[in-house]
Amino acid sequence: MNLVKKIKDKTFDNLTSALIFASGVVLRFVIMLSTDMRFYQHDTLGTCGHADYAIYMCKNWELPYSNLYEYAQPPLNAIFQAIAMKVIGFFTGVKQEDIALYSYSIIMTFIFSVITIIIVYRIILEFNLPRIAKNVFFGVMVFYPGLLCMSAQYGNDTLAYMFFYLSLYLAIKWCKKKDISTIVFLALSIGFGMLSKVSVGVIAFLIGPMMLTVWIRAFSKRQSDKKVLINITFQLILFALIVFPLGLSYSIRNLMLFGQKFGEIYDIAKGTTYDMSIRAYTIFDRYLSIPISRIITEKSGIFHDFVEYNVWVDLIKTSTFDEFIAKSNNISIWLYIIYFMNIAFWIIGVLSMTYNIIRIFIVDKVTKKNVVDLKNISLILFCIAIVAYLYFNIKYPRSCNSNYRYIAYITFALTGSIIVALMDLKVIKNNTI
Repeated sequence: MNLVKKIKDKTFDNLTSALIFASGVVLRFVIMLSTDMRFYQHDTLGTCGHADYAIYMCKNWELPYSNLYEYAQPPLNAIFQAIAMKVIGFFTGVKQEDIALYSYSIIMTFIFSVITIIIVYRIILEFNLPRIAKNVFFGVMVFYPGLLCMSAQYGNDTLAYMFFYLSLYLAIKWCKKKDISTIVFLALSIGFGMLSKVSVGVIAFLIGPMMLTVWIRAFSKRQSDKKVLINITFQLILFALIVFPLGLSYSIRNLMLFGQKFGEIYDIAKGTTYDMSIRAYTIFDRYLSIPISRIITEKSGIFHDFVEYNVWVDLIKTSTFDEFIAKSNNISIWLYIIYFMNIAFWIIGVLSMTYNIIRIFIVDKVTKKNVVDLKNISLILFCIAIVAYLYFNIKYPRSCNSNYRYIAYITFALTGSIIVALMDLKVIKNNTI
């Protein structure tokens, strides 16, 4: 009990948050033990899939001389998995090339997922929200179905989002402290994040304006405070000298070896019948329409369909159960409840985002800074997510590319927006503790 109290006192500011965290850890552990490799994700097995990547690293301890399929992705997740395989193989005696040994590496995803929810909680605390707002925010981020699915996947998404949220946390801390150690850790976090998945680099569109604002404010200070400007400028230069070589190293390597452009992926479906069937649909069908009836009554039901052409239908479905496909018509009523609760979350989230955008043009002088900061970050994250999602799907028009996990940070944006709207409408009072 003393250990539990110590953890609660050092990490969480109230018992409810500690219980939410503990429940989330247990739930992730159960999911990890009860699902196989292809339960939620399709690209784990197969030639040059995530499993091949990690097994190759475990056997050879060198980068693969190929950029086929998942080999086009940065190697950090495969390296962590290979280390886990080495350690577990030493104690179990399972051969390095055995897929059974790779299956144990899911422990790394579990660890990344748990670390992520701790980081997310620390971010939430930075906004000094009322206790009920903190707990609701944290509860959504811990129990959101799409994020739970990601905690049982072998791909690099969970590790990438750990670094994504760590980078956001460090950026917020740096804007307050402006110390050199924080900006160095921030640069390393983004760099290693991009070595997990290049798309982590989109966080620059969020933290870039934050850092620029700090620099401009230092630039506009009085003449006697020039040392502040020099210090901030030096830190930003140091940040760039760390993050660009580290974050872009694998991309530069693949560009030089294979001509792979920045952000380019191996297009496994290009030129196939599957590719042509998706391309046959119009821009309106794919991006501009939201077929409500198909979300609710389509034959494929509440689960992802690998020939789904409408990105919004697929986003709703994969944000609930990812790529899980039921093998029986006897689907639990609880799965339907979770699915329709998720639809309600999206509707409320988008409505709250719309409300908050309108409120930007209606100045409220009594709005507290913590609410404004959360509103701005949520809005920018939402815009980044939607633009990145549409760009990726226009460039690679495949159903598998309209998956929620490519923009899972949109859940943070929608939840933050809902909290801000509820506080603005006085549903959640700003003075509650």
